[in-house]
Amino acid sequence: KSFRSLVKKKTTYIFEKPISSEVLSKFQKKNFLNIVKRNKIKIKTGYCLRLNPAVIKLKKILKNRFNKIISIKMNTRTYLPSWRETDYTKSVSAKKKYGGGVINELSHELDLMLYLFGKPKALFAKYFNSKSLKIDVEDVVDIIFTINKKVNLNMHLDFCSPFEKREIEILFKDNTKVLLDLKNNLIQIKHLKKTNLKKFFLEKNFYVKNQIKKMIEISKLKKNNEWVSEFSDSLYVLYIIKKIKESNSKDKLVKLSKYA
Repeated sequence: KSFRSLVKKKTTYIFEKPISSEVLSKFQKKNFLNIVKRNKIKIKTGYCLRLNPAVIKLKKILKNRFNKIISIKMNTRTYLPSWRETDYTKSVSAKKKYGGGVINELSHELDLMLYLFGKPKALFAKYFNSKSLKIDVEDVVDIIFTINKKVNLNMHLDFCSPFEKREIEILFKDNTKVLLDLKNNLIQIKHLKKTNLKKFFLEKNFYVKNQIKKMIEISKLKKNNEWVSEFSDSLYVLYIIKKIKESNSKDKLVKLSKYA
């Protein structure tokens, strides 16, 4: 209802992540997409890590090597008190009533998983509040995703650790390991006897500038495949978050629908 009041025809919008505090019902989704179609608008989501050149490079590497993957680890550790200059305990991230918590705040990683590895088949998740910060939300979550019959993805997210890292590590059958380091914007490809390293330089305010550029590109597109796909993934992130909470509360593996 609030979005409808802001709609202008043939306009491009950017939605912050996650795009809602809860999963949309089929009616809400249909109603929303009708507004989008009727007004010929386009949407860019706030999942800006897709624009990182190191992520784009990894996407290309995986294109011809996906069936050779043995295991995937995604490990993101960050420290909420260092995010902003203001009191972190009063921020949206720290408050349950505002939709805070590490799962929502680091849903970038869920979007990256979809972008790089596709929709998982199932997940098992456990999360908790470590009590190391003055917050009333979860600050640690561990998730095992079933990508396919032969590959699992282990994901760890927390925002209570001053020892920060943001990495994706992939092990392949040919004794190769690829490490994507988003804290240092580099890709390391390690073989048994040699290591190749490629580092990317990101200009100041890289994500802000490139999201604006991407919005302009999307606005000019005659075909809408790219933004529709990205927006569809952002809706699916909401579904994954719902299933993470279900798995945690029921203490069991939950299957994921491909068409949620």
